[in-house]
Amino acid sequence: MLRYSLFRELVNISSPSLKEESISLFIKAYLTNLGFIYREDNFGNLLFFKALESVEYCLVAHMDTVEGANVAHLMEDEERFFTDKTTALGADDKCAIAVMLELAKECSCDNVAFLFFIGEEIGLYGSSHMDKALLEGLEDSLFFVLDAEGEIGTIINEAVGKSRITFICHGRASHAGFAPEKGINAIRVLSQIALELPQGRPDEISTCNIGSFIAEGSTNVVSSLAKLTFELRSLDDSNRKKLEEKIIKKSQDIAQDSLALLDVKVEDLYKHYKIDKEDEIVLKAKKAIESIKLKAQITSTTGGSDANSLNSFGYKAIVFTCGYFNPHGVEEYIYKRELDKLYFLVKKLIS
Repeated sequence: MLRYSLFRELVNISSPSLKEESISLFIKAYLTNLGFIYREDNFGNLLFFKALESVEYCLVAHMDTVEGANVAHLMEDEERFFTDKTTALGADDKCAIAVMLELAKECSCDNVAFLFFIGEEIGLYGSSHMDKALLEGLEDSLFFVLDAEGEIGTIINEAVGKSRITFICHGRASHAGFAPEKGINAIRVLSQIALELPQGRPDEISTCNIGSFIAEGSTNVVSSLAKLTFELRSLDDSNRKKLEEKIIKKSQDIAQDSLALLDVKVEDLYKHYKIDKEDEIVLKAKKAIESIKLKAQITSTTGGSDANSLNSFGYKAIVFTCGYFNPHGVEEYIYKRELDKLYFLVKKLIS
């Protein structure tokens, strides 16, 4: 089948985040040969269409993979695509690209645009930096992002917003043997802060995690510098902001009591979105799923996708599960039957 051969070819194209040139060239060549016009912004995001004024639906995928899927060691049997367990597969999100390219060849697609983002795997870099002129003329179109783990049939109509907080603690260096009392140990201070940071689920709609703690040095020097990174996700942006403020105040109080200096940087990586279950876009997605004899499920997620960026820019976007499992790791796989279902689902959607 064409989608299988396309998938095999795509996973053998190197496309780690911010190095998507090769896959971008492949997609450009494939779609322009089919008569599509394309736009490209300064970041490398791509939009393809035939008749812009006729576009009702925009299908969305990202071109990058995690580093571990850089040229996957592909294996397959009658049922699945997988790897030799030395690389990830990159089905996230190349299964979506394969389906979109087959649709472009097999259907007229006058009412469809195809949107490909760079850098999704590094915090939605491409979609969050997108030049709005890229999507000019598509203000009334419905956007369907093909990028989520799980069997075909799930619609994601709500996703968390996410912040990253970086703490840099400045202590005071001194000789650990001759004058330890003159020093202020940055590692100790930042460790006290780390112990006060919420972890896991601080409430029913939020998650928190310490991602890294970096402090290099010698044992004979009282540490003067330590760095910690922390993420915070929530299904309520106002709740996320309140948690941020509480965390920052507590951390600054600890640093002040220890006579250390604390630099805090907060990055609002993406915002929460929620599309009503009775909205036109959700109902169209549900109808398409049910038309291929599957049960539609509507749910929220604690993960982010390019749908977060699109919704924040004022476009209406939801996410479909794509049939892959265990993304980003060496156990990643996709059933061929799920790739088939994704193709027929999207074909029904745009018909």
